[in-house]
Amino acid sequence: AGDGFTLAGNSTDNTLSGNVADGNDGSGFMLLYSGNNTLTGNTATKNGRYGFEVVESYGNTYTNNDCKKNVLGGDNQGGSIC
Repeated sequence: AGDGFTLAGNSTDNTLSGNVADGNDGSGFMLLYSGNNTLTGNTATKNGRYGFEVVESYGNTYTNNDCKKNVLGGDNQGGSIC
């Protein structure tokens, strides 16, 4: 139940690298009110919402993240967020 990986409540200066979020009820990766984080080389597959969901979160860096077969957001191989 819920999201796979979550950064919330003003989480800053974190790095998520090389993680896989697969088959979660919510989004694979959720950034909520969090900034200046780095997400690199993560994969979000078959999640119930978005692969990467970003809400009111600014100044984050997204590099070489993959989204495949999530319910919302479509596919985006090697892209930023979806």
